[in-house]
Amino acid sequence: MRNNIWYYISVSFVFQYLLCGILLIYFYYTRSPRKELYNEFKVIKPFVWLMFIGELYEVIFSIILFVKTAYWTTLYSLLEFLAFNYMFYKLLKKYKTLYSTFNIVFLTFYITSLFFWNIDNHNIVEGYYGAIETVFIIIWAILWFKDLFKKDEVVSLWRMPAFYYVLGAVIYLCGGVIPVLFTGHLFKATGLWTKYWLVFLILGTFMRIMMIIGLLKATVKKP
Repeated sequence: MRNNIWYYISVSFVFQYLLCGILLIYFYYTRSPRKELYNEFKVIKPFVWLMFIGELYEVIFSIILFVKTAYWTTLYSLLEFLAFNYMFYKLLKKYKTLYSTFNIVFLTFYITSLFFWNIDNHNIVEGYYGAIETVFIIIWAILWFKDLFKKDEVVSLWRMPAFYYVLGAVIYLCGGVIPVLFTGHLFKATGLWTKYWLVFLILGTFMRIMMIIGLLKATVKKP
């Protein structure tokens, strides 16, 4: 496995993700939020820490110590959903019932799935997590755009930090749900899961870049 070109491609993405995580946490704590964009600055904090700690874990435990990634990726699926769900809820500043419902549904499915989880099927189970997460985030995105278009003030989307957060999350999840959902089946059928997983890795890079841009839009250099 570690002599395979696809392994080294995957490793290169892990280091890309780590760099993005370092940049996110660096910018978050070395720049000041714009007064009018404080909420957009605050909502991304859980995601910033998840990206940093998650990729640090990947480098130390998965690459250096060769610990199996199955346990971490299963936990990460839950943490990622919670971070995205929180982010959209705080961006919209309403829909508390929807926020709670999404959490309950996802947590119920997640906890139930653990009774059927094992090393051999974890990719398939995580694909189901991704599918549910994608549906919920699409609903949040639709509500965000709906509320945006209701506002009297017209603001360029490219100037809005939240737009980059939403764009990154939606494209990452919508584009990646097929590779994630079918990776386990493809691995069993062909063993060539890495070629399909590459699509998801590229989308992961795109999402992180969007988050960085959004964070920069929401902040200014500290005096």
